[in-house]
Amino acid sequence: MEFVQLESYKCTAEIAPVCVLNAKVGEVAARLSLTLHNWMEDGLGRHHGFILRVGERLVVRLRESLEKEDFGTEVEVDGAMLRSMGVESILELLMP
Repeated sequence: MEFVQLESYKCTAEIAPVCVLNAKVGEVAARLSLTLHNWMEDGLGRHHGFILRVGERLVVRLRESLEKEDFGTEVEVDGAMLRSMGVESILELLMP
């Protein structure tokens, strides 16, 4: 799986959750030698995570709440990508 870390990404639709990982986002970032970013989300509090382009078509955001750390790492995609590719195709790309 080839991936590139992005500094930002503008969704063409809503952000759609795909799955929750039972792993800390910081551990995933460290394993992949990625930079972990911190931000505040209105009504949801502090988060940290990163954005990746996976292959040619897929962009994913992995994020973890710093307010509710036991929730896990959320994997999210642009809703337009989710509709066009489907959950199964996305998961096959992320977890071959």
